[in-house]
Amino acid sequence: MYAWRFKQFKPASGRRAIDDWKLSPARRAHLDTFLDRIANKEFNMMAGCTHKGKVYDPPGIFETLDRRRRQARDGIGGLSEYTIRSS
Repeated sequence: MYAWRFKQFKPASGRRAIDDWKLSPARRAHLDTFLDRIANKEFNMMAGCTHKGKVYDPPGIFETLDRRRRQARDGIGGLSEYTIRSS
């Protein structure tokens, strides 16, 4: 049993930030392996992104993070459980 509980941002519209993140199966497995290895507290995931140097995908990710943090704080959105998919 994990001591960490992973949560992902879920806006009022219902789409989940990490479950809906468009990752290849290989990258999803890499993320889940990473999360599986660090699982011992609580970790809130507000968005998913990749980057190469200073180019982020999706663009505007830092603005998205700020907006989602405010929404979660103000009760406009919230957090939902993220289940690690075992490999």
